[in-house]
Amino acid sequence: MSSYNNLGLAHLDASLVPFKNAPFPLILTIILILVGNTAYAILLRFIIWVLYKCTPSSQSLRRETFRYLLDHPRRCYTLLFPSTQTWWLLIVLITITIAEVVCFIALDFWLPVLQDLPWPSRFLDGFFQSVATRNAGFSVVGIGDLNPGTQLVYIVAMYISVYPVAISMRNSNVYQERALGIYRGEDEEKMRRPDFFVLTQIQRQLTSDICWVIAGIFCICVIESAAIIAPSPITMGTVIYECVSAFANVGGSTGYPNTSTSQAGQYHTLSKLVLIALMYRGRHRGLPSAIDRAILLPSEQLEQQEVEDQILKRRNTSLTNQSSNIPNVMFYSRSSTL
Repeated sequence: MSSYNNLGLAHLDASLVPFKNAPFPLILTIILILVGNTAYAILLRFIIWVLYKCTPSSQSLRRETFRYLLDHPRRCYTLLFPSTQTWWLLIVLITITIAEVVCFIALDFWLPVLQDLPWPSRFLDGFFQSVATRNAGFSVVGIGDLNPGTQLVYIVAMYISVYPVAISMRNSNVYQERALGIYRGEDEEKMRRPDFFVLTQIQRQLTSDICWVIAGIFCICVIESAAIIAPSPITMGTVIYECVSAFANVGGSTGYPNTSTSQAGQYHTLSKLVLIALMYRGRHRGLPSAIDRAILLPSEQLEQQEVEDQILKRRNTSLTNQSSNIPNVMFYSRSSTL
């Protein structure tokens, strides 16, 4: 349950380090972590596609139901994406995982933490750590014993862990134009291209989220300045790791010598409150920018919004046709862009 829900809680103080040479529990944990988080949308669409292919033609109603889910996924469920976004999510998942495994092997193979392990176990541990670091917070090796370059890669991976699913959710939203307040005439097809929404959402996420992380790191560095200046396991790098892990809701930690708690257990109370604020803010960064249509029942208000969208688009089209000197006209709704 801890793996599937990406909680990162284990009965052992050493997390899963005792199982670093045991393939079966690590592989099972990897599957549960992926199914419960990043690969959930991929597996869901794959199951629906398999059911559609396996349903006989005689059961036309059931086949039409599966076909409708595949053709209009975002009208039915927030985490069921079209084919393009699902393939994009799979490619991003594989790319990030491979990059982390390569960094783990290339940067840490000479360190004592891996020298007593055979090469198959090193690859499996690297694969497990790449998956668990982004989502669940389990550890099969001591994070503090790894190369600083590997720790930096894990920090970046934790920070961007929610973006593939969040951007896919907002990119595939058929009502995202109204959420962004954009209506365009002759370039309307260009605005519907996936890359426009992806770039827009990346800009929004980077500008809004990174400010919270920087503020949290600054506050904890000020509060824990005595421990950072003095020779101690608490350093600027470990503080950054703890803050990004808290913001990403991963639960990973570099640890603290001779203790069974994370490094955050050695912080002052005010620093712990800062981490709680980061966890709360980071937990809500993957939500849609507005109430998603997939969780709303049909109503007159929704129909009225759709009619308003069509009227604005038609009006903009007529304006652009009449004025050739203004090729691109954009209308922004103040309430939706604030």
